Amino acid sequence: MSDPVILIHTVEGLDAIINNGGSGYWHASRWRWKEFQYVCLCQNLLKAQAEAVAWAFATGKHPHNSAFLVGRLKDLVEWEDNEDEAWRGIFKFSEYALIDPLPNVWPGLRHPLYYGTTLQEIGIDPASLSWQPMPPTPAREPRAEPAKVAVNKPVPPTGVLADVTQFAAERLGVSPEVVEITITLRRPAVMAEAATKVA
Repeated sequence: MSDPVILIHTVEGLDAIINNGGSGYWHASRWRWKEFQYVCLCQNLLKAQAEAVAWAFATGKHPHNSAFLVGRLKDLVEWEDNEDEAWRGIFKFSEYALIDPLPNVWPGLRHPLYYGTTLQEIGIDPASLSWQPMPPTPAREPRAEPAKVAVNKPVPPTGVLADVTQFAAERLGVSPEVVEITITLRRPAVMAEAATKVA
């Protein structure tokens, strides 16, 4: 009997995997994953080192291209913080097993997901692994509501400006509420130029 497995080339370390309850953030098929019971993570160490500052989850330390963890696949859920137009998901694990890194398991593909092998082909017997239950995913902080921008209500004109507004409205045959007065100050001789316009 063979066990089909999804190989994943990831920058994640164990801390990021535990925090997510699995492995993300992948452009993955939302249907094909159901054909698989297992995921095997292979370390993309070069990418992890290159993106360690930009990506908080790029904490992987295992040898490059080595297999280091097997997850028992439970679900594929949408990544809530995704800002891409394309769908991204997190492979959720019910259990996981750490393994001594197996060198050069990743087949060198550019795409980080590979659906074409089995655990037995890469030298792993799932029955011999020390499985551990995946801890509950830490509660997420509620998303911050977008800041509300205060909209300043127009202030009714007073004094001379009110008189000019009223005069302009009467001459134009409109309500004073639709008249806006613009004053421009020019230099060197400071002068006020009143212009009227109908909103």
